[in-house]
Amino acid sequence: MLVIPGRPAQSGLTWWVLGEDGRQPSIEIEGPGGTVANISMCPLDAVHVSGAILVGTTGLRPDSDYTLRASDTGGTRAEARARTLPAAGGPGQKLTIALGSCFSLAQDKGMLAAAYPPAQHGPGRDPIHLRILLGDQIYMDLDPSSGSPIIFRTPDPWARYLRQWQTPHFSQFISASPNLSMADDHEFWNDYPHGNVWLRWADPDNAGVADFDPAFSIFQSALNVEPTMVGALAANDAARAAALEQQARTFELPTSPVSIFVLDTRTRRTRYDAQRPRLCEPGWLAAAVAWLSNLTSPGVLVVSQPLVETAAGWFTRAVHTMGDVNLPEYREDFATLWRAILDAPHDVLIVSGDIHWNRLYNVHTGARQDHNVFELITSPLARIKQGGDVKDVGNKTGKVEWTGGSASWNRLFAENGKTSYATVTFTAATPVAVQVSLWGPRTSMSEASTPVAQASFKLA
Repeated sequence: MLVIPGRPAQSGLTWWVLGEDGRQPSIEIEGPGGTVANISMCPLDAVHVSGAILVGTTGLRPDSDYTLRASDTGGTRAEARARTLPAAGGPGQKLTIALGSCFSLAQDKGMLAAAYPPAQHGPGRDPIHLRILLGDQIYMDLDPSSGSPIIFRTPDPWARYLRQWQTPHFSQFISASPNLSMADDHEFWNDYPHGNVWLRWADPDNAGVADFDPAFSIFQSALNVEPTMVGALAANDAARAAALEQQARTFELPTSPVSIFVLDTRTRRTRYDAQRPRLCEPGWLAAAVAWLSNLTSPGVLVVSQPLVETAAGWFTRAVHTMGDVNLPEYREDFATLWRAILDAPHDVLIVSGDIHWNRLYNVHTGARQDHNVFELITSPLARIKQGGDVKDVGNKTGKVEWTGGSASWNRLFAENGKTSYATVTFTAATPVAVQVSLWGPRTSMSEASTPVAQASFKLA
C-alpha cells in the first residue's frame, strides 16, 4: 500500500493511493483540531493498476499540516503527510518549493531518500510547501537494475511504474512532499517523439508503446489534478481522461507571493522537422502567453527543457547528427514564448531540468533594464551512466537567440557533479526576495547538510 501527496491548494490536497491486492482502501485524514474535511475518491485504471485511486480532500485550513491514512480490512496501512498552501499574506510571508529531475532507479542506491529533505530543516515542520518534479522521474528506456539501454524489447510501462513506485527508497522520496509532476523524454524514450537508433522499439508508430502516455497519466499527471475536481471525475470516464491528458499537464497554480505556471513541452510536441513543428498543444502555449501577459506578481514558469539553449546548426539538421532535440528547434513557438516572457509586466523565473547539471542564469536585454528574467536548472536527482555528467560550466556569459530577437545571459552559478535537487524560497516584499539552494546527497539523515551552492536575487 502506498500514499503519495499530490497537488496542494490553499484549502485542499490531492493524494494518490495504491491499495493492496486490488482492493480500494478506507481513507481518513487527520489535521488541525476542529477541521472539517470533505473526502472524494476517484478510481484510476483498474485494468492495468488494480487498486489505484485518486483522493481529493477539501475544506482544509491554509498553510496547515495533514496526514492521510489508508487501510484495508486485512490490517495493511500506509500514510503520508502534506501541507496546504499559505493564503496570500503580507510582507515576510514565505513560500518554499523543491525542484528536481532525472531519477535513475539503477543508479540511486538509496542516496536520494537519505538526502531529502535537507537535514538542516530538522525533525520539526518541513518548510517545503511544494515539490515540482520536472521530468525523467523514470527511465523507461533503461534497465532498472543495470541502468543499461533496453535495445530490443519494448518495456511494459505499467510494470515499470509499479516496480519503481513500490521500491522503498523511491516511495520514501516521492511520499515526502506534495508533488507536481511533469514528463520529459525518458518517460517514453530518449529524445521522444523522435526515433532512436539504439532503441529498436522506440518509434511512435510502434503499437507496443501505446500505453506509455496512459501510464504517465495514471502515475504522474494524476498527481496534478486540482483537489476540488476529484469527485466529479469518479463517474465520468471522458472527463477523467480529459483531466489527466489536458488540465493536469498545463495549468496555473495560484500561489503567493509568486504565481506558478506549468507548461508541458514534451508530451504533445511534434517532430522538429514536421510540416508545422510545435513544442506543445497550441492551446497550452496560448494559455502560457496569456498568463505571462496578465501577471499581477512575479511569475515562475515551469517547462520540461531549458529555454536558455542553442539551436542545432544547418549541417547537423541536414545529416541528422544532432543529439537531443531542444526547444529552439521549434522556432515559431520558441520565439513566441520568449517574446511573452520578455514582455511580461513582472519578472519571471524559469525552472527546468533535463541536462544533468545545475545552473542559474540571469537573462536580460537592453530594451527593458527594469525587467529581470532568471533560469534555474536542477538535474539530476540520481546519475545515469549514459550521456556523461561532466558538462562545460566554464562559460560565464552567453546569448539565447530566436527568430527576430535575442537576449544575453550571465551566470550566477553552475555545478556539475555534487547536487541532487534545489530548494527555492520566496519571501514576500517589494520586490520579492528569492533564495536558491542546491543540495547534495549524503549517506544518512544524521549527516550534516549544507548547500553546495546558493544565490539570492529579487523579482519585481
